[in-house]
Amino acid sequence: MAIKILSLIDSFKGSISSLEISKFLKRNFTNFSYFPISDGGEYFLDTVKEILMSENYKELKIKNIHSLNPLNKEKINAKIILDSKNNAYIESANIIGLSLVNKNNDQGIFKRSSYGIGEVLLKINKLNINTLYIGLGGSATSDLGIGLLKALNLKFFDKNNKDITEEVNFIEDIVNVKKLDFSNVYSLNYKIEIINDVSNPLLGKNGANYVYAFQKGAKNEDIEKLEEYFHIFYKLLVKHAKNRLIDLNDEIGDGSAGGLGFIFKHVLKGKYNQGIEFILKKIDFKNIKNKYDYIFTGEGSLDYQSFNKKVVGGILDALDSKDKNKLVIICGQNNIEINKISEKYKNLIKNIYSLSPRYALKEEAIKNPKKYLKEIVFDIKKDLGILKFKDHTFPPFINKNSEILILGSFPSVKSLEKNFYYMNKTNRFYNVLATIFNINLNEISALEKKKEFLNKNHIALYDVIKSCYIEESKDESIKKDILPIDIKELLNEYNNIKKIIVSGKKAEKLFKQYLLKEIKNKNVEIYYLPSTSSANASFNIEKLVEIYKKALF
Repeated sequence: MAIKILSLIDSFKGSISSLEISKFLKRNFTNFSYFPISDGGEYFLDTVKEILMSENYKELKIKNIHSLNPLNKEKINAKIILDSKNNAYIESANIIGLSLVNKNNDQGIFKRSSYGIGEVLLKINKLNINTLYIGLGGSATSDLGIGLLKALNLKFFDKNNKDITEEVNFIEDIVNVKKLDFSNVYSLNYKIEIINDVSNPLLGKNGANYVYAFQKGAKNEDIEKLEEYFHIFYKLLVKHAKNRLIDLNDEIGDGSAGGLGFIFKHVLKGKYNQGIEFILKKIDFKNIKNKYDYIFTGEGSLDYQSFNKKVVGGILDALDSKDKNKLVIICGQNNIEINKISEKYKNLIKNIYSLSPRYALKEEAIKNPKKYLKEIVFDIKKDLGILKFKDHTFPPFINKNSEILILGSFPSVKSLEKNFYYMNKTNRFYNVLATIFNINLNEISALEKKKEFLNKNHIALYDVIKSCYIEESKDESIKKDILPIDIKELLNEYNNIKKIIVSGKKAEKLFKQYLLKEIKNKNVEIYYLPSTSSANASFNIEKLVEIYKKALF
């Protein structure tokens, strides 16, 4: 029975998206299912779309909502997904993400705003939805939601009780604010669910600024200023919104998206969800995992933090003791030693494969991930027994009177079982020859009759490859550890061979790569013909007969 695989691999940030990885692997494995994965940052909407489509949601709609980019200068189209259960999905990276920061206009982290998120929230208010799911990650801003709240009509006042709302656009402007007025802030008529993998609090050495601002271009002195501004705004919020704030003791995720996690949780009363836990629940992982032999997961950089509520750790936590050796981890770079992780996790992991440094240097792996993912696919298939090293277990069918040598690539599973060539019933090889030589196919149905027929017409059979790794009977899987036949010795011994017919694209490629140079001085005609395999559906039996007949006579 073929191995069944479920893939849940996160994006390799700055290199290749989760969806691209998933689709690439699907082309290389059979019985392969996948869901793209996002922690709530970039590609969250891609993930949601794939999951909703797999659930056969009817009337899945994708809309664009105009809003401002994080520099508060350019209009952008913020994508929103609406499902048939009256829920909406957005991602902050699509509205105020780093990818939307135009370096020519960017004045640094102090001049970036979350105002665009607030605009989107207001426009969604008109859609009459039940719940908004927001992927909260990948933001370029660190303004503790000042922009968002301003878009929702929060008013700012100075020490003279003057309304300075128009002058407050960025986090650095908070130094002039002494009072907040929430009385006219717009109410949102839907519930909010926050999706992210950040568990950091808002303030302090483990908070939004000290942990994440550097990734957004902040310098050390900038981080200290940001922290100061955050403390000012936090105190103002506690003082002037104390009737609105909820459960300040719950700090998990407050530091996400430059403090937006705090605003969504404590001001807008959103429910916080760990990204991977949300996705696994959405796809019913606890139940569907038992349908698969292996689970593939991974991310760009695997380190010990990957086991702490990130994608890899979340999936490991969702497995149990009966899932021993079930998890295959694929990553861009591996920074852990498997013998240093807990026994519980170690027993669940089959193997870890990383693009760098095994297959390429880090920069090259980031630049050309698919090139090196091919290498990983080959090794995974070997390790899981999908690719097997096989020998050509039966000799060439040839004698001193043979004049035409037909070469395939490597025997199929059925041919290896029956110790002769083209023994898969779906292969049209003998049908083509029977038609060409004007005999009934039933006349050569028995193996001995096939041999008599071939000998009578001076036809010899062999393959280009003597041994190789191969997946079932798939020619395209023959890539490494290839040992070709000794064509020179064969032709020296059977020197009546006047024609060589190479059957199939893979056989042609292998023949040209390994054998052609060995027979360049031999007086032999060479024909490259299409495969007679049923998989070669572009050539019907009539076309094959026409082509093979010209080569045989």
